[in-house]
Amino acid sequence: MMRRTCLLLVLLILSPPIQAAEATSQVVVIKSNAAPFAPGKIINATETLSLSAGERITAVASNGQVIQVAGPYSGVVRMPPVSEKSASVVQTISNLMKSESADRDTLAVTRQWRVERTPQDPWAVQIALGGPHCVLEMQPVSIWRSDAGKETSLRLSGGPGGRFADSKWRDGENAVPWPSSIEIANGRTYRAKIGGSGEEMVFDVFVAPRSLPTSIHRAAWIAEHGCRRQARMLLEKATNE
Repeated sequence: MMRRTCLLLVLLILSPPIQAAEATSQVVVIKSNAAPFAPGKIINATETLSLSAGERITAVASNGQVIQVAGPYSGVVRMPPVSEKSASVVQTISNLMKSESADRDTLAVTRQWRVERTPQDPWAVQIALGGPHCVLEMQPVSIWRSDAGKETSLRLSGGPGGRFADSKWRDGENAVPWPSSIEIANGRTYRAKIGGSGEEMVFDVFVAPRSLPTSIHRAAWIAEHGCRRQARMLLEKATNE
């Protein structure tokens, strides 16, 4: 009996440790005209993709790679390996696409998502829309308005000491630079007064790290910080390049 016990202990000591299961490669659908593969659907590396003639999907992987598949096609999608650092990107983008119908700035009438075409810069701050806004670290920031029909004043405040800065959009102008005297800090709350109405708008700003490797990673980061409209604009730009 003792001999068997000793043998079992030796086997346990010499056996290699059990490795944790590796993350499975996945992609998430961004655009599609194929009913089974609606935007937001996650496709695994072992899943068979069947597309008829005329059907097309655009998907992104966790490393930021854009993958396009057009029918007729039947087979698996070749995917890059997933890394632990980027494993959450696919799920975050999936949640973003599935939340589209709940956001007032998008139209979910077709399977192809759409966002407001202006401003052209996804990082522009549209204070009139309210909610959080995301900017990119070490990149100039503009404050954008949709109606450029007349000259309009702007007072922006935020930060310690109640500091404020006055600016204005000129007639025909959609964007003005963020005032240099107002520091942009991650997670800070700002206030803006537009025109002479005295109405004050309150919004938070989050600063996305420039070290994020791709536009897809940046879209995932700002989506997690509530900037869903901007995230969709980044995705649209990235998948159209």
